[in-house]
Amino acid sequence: MDDVDVFGKFDALWQQSVQQGVEMGGWIVRDGTDNYRMIPFQNAVYTPCGVDVFEAPPANLVSLFHTHPWRLGQARMCGGAYAFYTGTPSPEDVQALAHLGLSTGFFIDHTGIAKYTTSGGQTAFRITRCGY
Repeated sequence: MDDVDVFGKFDALWQQSVQQGVEMGGWIVRDGTDNYRMIPFQNAVYTPCGVDVFEAPPANLVSLFHTHPWRLGQARMCGGAYAFYTGTPSPEDVQALAHLGLSTGFFIDHTGIAKYTTSGGQTAFRITRCGY
């Protein structure tokens, strides 16, 4: 999370996500003993309601990252109905972790970076950051 490359890629995807109004994301992989990289999804469909990924996860996968480009309480149309953004991971976010055998994922929104787990349901632990 504190790795310079990972944080830089978080920032780049965040800027694109806000400009386009869609979720974006990538894989966080271990690159050496204490180094990590964030690799943006290469074969994915980005929508205002989620990311559909059509690629196998890379080797050394340790986590997932994606954006939520909405403000708390903002309404958006998903699946033919309006949903209000609550600043939490969706059930699909948690299911994606479980499907990949991961325990932890991250998302970024206007409030900050949040860490979520397969056992936490739709709750997230907020990590302090600045500049967004």
